[in-house]
Amino acid sequence: MSQLLDSSDRVYRKKLHAAAQHMGCAATEAAVIERCRNQANLRCDAIDPALTPAERLVVLADVASVHFEIVRSDAELDEVAARYASAGELGFALRRVRFDAELLAAILRRQHAGAGERLFVALIDARRHKDAMAFFSQAHEVAHPVLEPQLAFDFREETAKRDQWEALVDRVGSEMVFGGKLWADAASRTFRSPARLAVQHLFDLKNSMARDASLTAVALAAANHTEHAALVVWAGEERSKRDPAPALRILQSTPNGIASTEATFIHHKRRVPRSSPIAISHVSGASCEGFEDLATWIGSDGRPLTSRQVWTAAYPMRGNVFAVIDFGPGGSWSSLATR
Repeated sequence: MSQLLDSSDRVYRKKLHAAAQHMGCAATEAAVIERCRNQANLRCDAIDPALTPAERLVVLADVASVHFEIVRSDAELDEVAARYASAGELGFALRRVRFDAELLAAILRRQHAGAGERLFVALIDARRHKDAMAFFSQAHEVAHPVLEPQLAFDFREETAKRDQWEALVDRVGSEMVFGGKLWADAASRTFRSPARLAVQHLFDLKNSMARDASLTAVALAAANHTEHAALVVWAGEERSKRDPAPALRILQSTPNGIASTEATFIHHKRRVPRSSPIAISHVSGASCEGFEDLATWIGSDGRPLTSRQVWTAAYPMRGNVFAVIDFGPGGSWSSLATR
């Protein structure tokens, strides 16, 4: 197992070094992300400094020479795969079955591009539950040719499971698309200090900046921009093997970039305490937000999470609860929680 991990890390470091070398920056994730963000800002600001993230995505796809094919039905997917196969581009057709399973999107380099056609084609699967991820998948696929400008690849796939490289592509795509002065001002107003975040603010941000993006993508991008450590979670009633009684538990937990190192990860099936705004929202059917102490989150083994003050904003959705657990600027609210 360790040999596999070492091999994977070497591949990742090689890719990171190649990207950094082309961009003329240090071979670190932070340096590469910053350079990609700055380049995207220069490109977009040259057109209009007030572009929304949705508009920036259009500009950046043009710059990276990426054409999007977004499919929302089985028939559309079959038609796109067959159309490119007939033109000699077999990548989508060969993976057609996998789009019904784990594939979210894929990008290929055209081998037979015609005059005026873009060099890359990204097929975005927006069927059924994947529709919510389609906007972010577009940002992800635009980031691939930016990070791999030597055009040494013929095909890249996006699945829900991310290795180190695909996680970096995620972050680069998000930082390039969710950027610019308009976004910066709006994100700062949403995650302002002291804590006042409510999920309704995220709905407003999404509707004004990137209507087609998921609420999760908007929340993570806004937290990244304001340098808040945050977890986006879904909670709902579920059983566990150790504790078979139905209880409100964490169904999914997604950290933003800073939270990966500065937050307390809350694992799947962790019980949500009744005092949490998440539980109050679940019972009341209304939004709820406020400070809470993670020490009140007691596991089925009787052990609490480490004591930390967090601001939790929750909102009932589709029978479950969507929430953002905000650890504050840099991962700490310091004395703000006691005011």
